[in-house]
Amino acid sequence: MTHTINISPQSADHPLSTGNSSNSSDDAYPKEVERTLVVAELRESGDCLSTSPPSPKPGSSKFRQALAELVPSFLQPSKKRQHESEEPKKAPSSTEWLDGLRGYAAFFVVWHHISLVWFPWDLHFGHAGRETDHFLQLPILRLAISGPPQVFVFFVVSGYALSHKTLKLLRQGGKTEEAYATLASSAFRRHPRLFIPPIVLSLCSPLIAYANGFGGTQEEGVGHMPNGVVKLMGPKPLATLGQQFGDYVHTALELIDPLAHRNDWTWIYNPALWTLPHEFMGSLLIYGVLLALSRCKSSVRLLVTTVMALWALYFVYWSEFLFLSGMLLADFRLYTRHRAREQERENDEDSSMLDGEWKPAVIHRSRGWEPLIPAEWDNQHVHTTVQIIMAIFLLYVLGAPEWRLGGDKSPGYVWLAQLVPSQYITANRPSHFSGTIAAVALVFVLDRAPLLQRLFTTPFARYLGRISYSLYLVHVPILHGLGFWAGKFFLGITGSETDSGYVLGVAAAVAVVWVVTIWAADLGWRYVDAPAVRFAAWTHRKVAAGR
Repeated sequence: MTHTINISPQSADHPLSTGNSSNSSDDAYPKEVERTLVVAELRESGDCLSTSPPSPKPGSSKFRQALAELVPSFLQPSKKRQHESEEPKKAPSSTEWLDGLRGYAAFFVVWHHISLVWFPWDLHFGHAGRETDHFLQLPILRLAISGPPQVFVFFVVSGYALSHKTLKLLRQGGKTEEAYATLASSAFRRHPRLFIPPIVLSLCSPLIAYANGFGGTQEEGVGHMPNGVVKLMGPKPLATLGQQFGDYVHTALELIDPLAHRNDWTWIYNPALWTLPHEFMGSLLIYGVLLALSRCKSSVRLLVTTVMALWALYFVYWSEFLFLSGMLLADFRLYTRHRAREQERENDEDSSMLDGEWKPAVIHRSRGWEPLIPAEWDNQHVHTTVQIIMAIFLLYVLGAPEWRLGGDKSPGYVWLAQLVPSQYITANRPSHFSGTIAAVALVFVLDRAPLLQRLFTTPFARYLGRISYSLYLVHVPILHGLGFWAGKFFLGITGSETDSGYVLGVAAAVAVVWVVTIWAADLGWRYVDAPAVRFAAWTHRKVAAGR
């Protein structure tokens, strides 16, 4: 069974603000200057060679503007510069790296599904030194084509991100009412924020199905690529386009049903969305726990959340465990920072006048560690080294092969099989035990490792974070539709009888799939995902009491 992740980006949670328009003459000067600068920029780039270019016809101008809007955002430097100049400069958020981590998770999920369409299950077995083994089967590297680990990480990130703002406000004195308002707004907006984008962005699926364009709808035996392990998605083509969309709407109602609780339900028009019910129920769980424990002391809230997370882990509620653990990590992080600030204030107050001059207080290491850690080791370099070692080990555990693919017998991972409780084996979720714990521990380590967080705050990581939800929503229909036909076309040229010919043909098809997927995800982010977030926020403002 394929796996994917659910995505809920935080960068577009707030509506865009607009300034007040004015008809005064004061506005004319900046606009004229802006036009002058634009013309100068065009001349400098060589796009405008005449000092007085002819005015384009209104129709052609609008057409070119519409075409320009279809260009991916990262290929529109002028828009990027304008956006950066208008956007107020803000200090980097302490949780900014979570968006990058989410983006990489979505990126590798696409590779996971690509591997299932074009390559056999052998690629997902553990590396055992066989002649047929591939380097992607090696520990850690195998995460690039593994689906479940990305799901685990993403659910932890969701629990963290959904609870962080409310928890932060609860810890700030006098902001309890604001915390309740934030919680109410988040809970109100969660359903439309999650389900409007998939319903809109999956509208291409009934069109492709009606045109018999998915590989899985073809005659017997054509629904697989030569070496693939999954049958391509195949909504049944119906007699009329109206019937096709009627079936789409009927099945979409099952997807957005807020009262349903499903384990392995899949939507035939986009099988990747099996995680959305888990995401919605996990979100409601977080909001309910936040509300129930909002009046408790922070130590009590931490204790109760820990007990609930362990309860979910014991009874194999794996997604609930991940969400609660994400909330617990956010709360614990805020708790430790609050204690550190209190300690600093106490040290400032303890400064005393000795020998006629002030002696600043010094924060000493806990005496319990002094016998174990030499003073010269107790520095940031040692901490960073330990964090890197822990992150590498946790990535190693997170990438353990699934038991159904020989994970309990894979070299280097056999020892994990001895730690899995019997209830996970009975529930047919043996790989979920070590994977979920490793995902939680990994986010815990990254949350305290500024050096490692830099990997997730690069421009590429931030871009992936912005388009991550759209990337998740559009990639499977494109892969199972366009990817199938591109694969057949290129393999018809290179041949599939030899390994080199097959890999070359698949590489060409994958390149086409990635170009179209990134383009579609970028458009989906700008014109569906972000507007859906703003629409949900606008609706809440309109119906909220006292507004």
